[in-house]
Amino acid sequence: MRMTKAQKEEARGAIVESAGRLFREQGLTGIGVDAIAKDTGQTSGAIYAHFASKADMFRSAVEAGFVRLRQGINRVRDAKKNRWVGSFASQYLSPDHRAAIGNGCLLPTLTLDVGRAGGPLREIFGEQFLETAKALAEGFESNRKREAEERAFVILALCAGGLMLSRAAPDGNLANRILSACRAAAEREAELPEG
Repeated sequence: MRMTKAQKEEARGAIVESAGRLFREQGLTGIGVDAIAKDTGQTSGAIYAHFASKADMFRSAVEAGFVRLRQGINRVRDAKKNRWVGSFASQYLSPDHRAAIGNGCLLPTLTLDVGRAGGPLREIFGEQFLETAKALAEGFESNRKREAEERAFVILALCAGGLMLSRAAPDGNLANRILSACRAAAEREAELPEG
C-alpha cells in the first residue's frame, strides 16, 4: 500500500528528528545512515527514498535545528514579554541544557561539522543563523536593526560557546562557572541601552 503525502512527510520528519539527535550526539562522521535507519525503525533504502545522501539528511537536520531554536526563542518571548532575551540566555546556559546534548541546540554541536562540510551547507547555515539572530534581535528596543542583530550575534555566540565549553569541562565547579560567567555576560548584553 502506497503512503499518502501526509504519511511521507511524517516519516521524513521522524527521520530528520532522529538524525538531528544522533548528529548532535555523535557528529556528522560519527553516525551512519544504517544507524539512523535502525533508530527510526526503517531500512536504509527507506531513508534514501527521502534523502539523496547522508549530506542531504544532515542539511535537513541543520535546518530543523534552527527552526527548533527559533521556536524556543519565540516561546520565551511570548511567555516573558519584557526583558526576555536575558531569560532566554539563562535557560540556554543551564545545567539541564548542558546535559541534553542530543535534544539540545545545534549550535554547540553541529557548527564545526558545518564548517568542515563547507560549500552550500555553509550558505544555508548563514541564512538560518541570520534569521535566528533577527528573531532574537526583536527583544531589543532599538531603532537600529543592524546594531540589534549584532547584539544578537554576541548573545548567540556567548550561549553556544559557553555551552560547548561547559560540556568539555569536567562536571562540577568549572563547568558551572563557565555557564554562570557566560550567562551573566549574555544578560548584561541583553540589558545594554541603545547606542
